[in-house]
Amino acid sequence: MSDMTRLLRQTMYGLWASMLSHAITNCVDGITLDIVKLHDSSVDCWSALYGNVYDLTEYGPTHNAGGGPRRVWTLCGSDGTVIFDTFHGDDKQWLTQFETIKNLGSLETPTNPPSPSPEAFPTTPHPTQIMDTAEPSKTDPDPILPEELATHNTTTDCWVAFYEKVFNMTDYADQHPGPGASVIHQECGKNGTQAFSAFHTQEYLDFVSYLFVGELIVGEDFPPPTACP
Repeated sequence: MSDMTRLLRQTMYGLWASMLSHAITNCVDGITLDIVKLHDSSVDCWSALYGNVYDLTEYGPTHNAGGGPRRVWTLCGSDGTVIFDTFHGDDKQWLTQFETIKNLGSLETPTNPPSPSPEAFPTTPHPTQIMDTAEPSKTDPDPILPEELATHNTTTDCWVAFYEKVFNMTDYADQHPGPGASVIHQECGKNGTQAFSAFHTQEYLDFVSYLFVGELIVGEDFPPPTACP
């Protein structure tokens, strides 16, 4: 989305959002997810959590747990229930402990996101442990040359390297919360470490360790990290 489009969009909804934010004591019912999606930045961050809509804009910069503010920004403009539940469990008290987390009202016809499945959010900490739970492999994954990685560069065949490990992100991309699949598709066939680290800590790779393909052989010809747009 261009800066001009974002500016026009925020101008159109700015007055309405301001009025709603000042009416927090009288929560509004029926905020649509389409409205939530308009507030998808670190300076204007709304997220749907457990059927309610919260303004996390002021709270985000103060989040000092793992991942810091960036972990909050992954919730902006989306239903963040699954991600929140992954780190906090079904412990909604966190949403009432801070005055800067503002309950704006209920989400219109909320859909309860499914609980994270072991396939979607593996709980074991390392890719090798994930592999050990499956049927034993006859051989370890072959090391991957940069040239091979570069051939998997489409939305239907998308491998991405993070921290010298290669992951097949083809099927996962559409499940990516927040900005969605597009940010992953930009890194297909490349070293996505720089783009990844701008928003996530390395711990987030635990969630996709079941997609691990193999270790990357780093060489001089390896494509440089792609900067975030």
